[in-house]
Amino acid sequence: MGDHARTFLKPPSRIRPLLDQTGPIDLRALALTFGERDPSGDRKLQHILRSHGEGNDVHDREEIAVRDSLDYALAHLMLLELAVETGYLPLELIRDDARRELSMLLWSEGAQQFVRYYDYVTIEYLARRVGIAGVRNVVPPPVNSEASIRFAIFLAQFADWVEDKALRSWLGFLDDYVAYDEEQSDFRSYLLGEVTNRSERFSQLLYGIQRFLLSLSNLFGILKPSERARFGLFYSYWMAKFFGYKLKEDGYQASAQQSWAKIIQKHPEFLLPPTSSDQIRSAMRELLIQQIATIQEAWTVTSELVAASAASKP
Repeated sequence: MGDHARTFLKPPSRIRPLLDQTGPIDLRALALTFGERDPSGDRKLQHILRSHGEGNDVHDREEIAVRDSLDYALAHLMLLELAVETGYLPLELIRDDARRELSMLLWSEGAQQFVRYYDYVTIEYLARRVGIAGVRNVVPPPVNSEASIRFAIFLAQFADWVEDKALRSWLGFLDDYVAYDEEQSDFRSYLLGEVTNRSERFSQLLYGIQRFLLSLSNLFGILKPSERARFGLFYSYWMAKFFGYKLKEDGYQASAQQSWAKIIQKHPEFLLPPTSSDQIRSAMRELLIQQIATIQEAWTVTSELVAASAASKP
């Protein structure tokens, strides 16, 4: 799923020799070299991989395809870093492949800014771990070999996350990929009980929310408290969207708009089966609230880890 981005971001011939070295690779130096030699190409990549939203929305299908594929390519590298962190794989086994993949993807300013905009702290950990410079001055966490079994469980959960169509629809909606400009506002109004029209699209989003809550609460529920932030980095972007936070230079800050989590906590009836007995609905309501609380706990420690990483920026 990351192959489209790997092809699109294949470095030009004048950059490629700089990647084929055994010593330290400086991503910033590569980006500056490319920017000096091909200013228009540099600007194009920065535009395609810009931070979306707030007037910089992405609507072009080709741009979306590249960005989505880059997310998957980076997810592969995040899996490698987490596998090393948990002792599931030895660093020596993945070092060379990780170095090459990182440098082949992140040699441009456009790709580097994408990593910064979308909080890929785990990518920065991996880069430092395998001897690649030019990322923030973050210190990779030590290996915790006791977590290797839970990494295997996470891997199965992540595979389901990627393949779940209803969940992907909800994530796209969270990420501002909407059917029309006011769709998020209309869905908020529906959840708040201000409008009663329930479209097929809204039903799909409600099911996606259920899958989102079930997937993350099950994962974080089996992790030790000390492990939740590490695994939570995989989902920090989506949890931030769900709980109403935006990433700033010094970490996450609450946005002005009421979070989806708070709306659902106050109005959970839309996620409950309408034909069940009051007793069943009450039990399911309590389960729903507990799922959100479990994810909230993981979000808190994950956002604290991101803030600590931001504080280490030189």
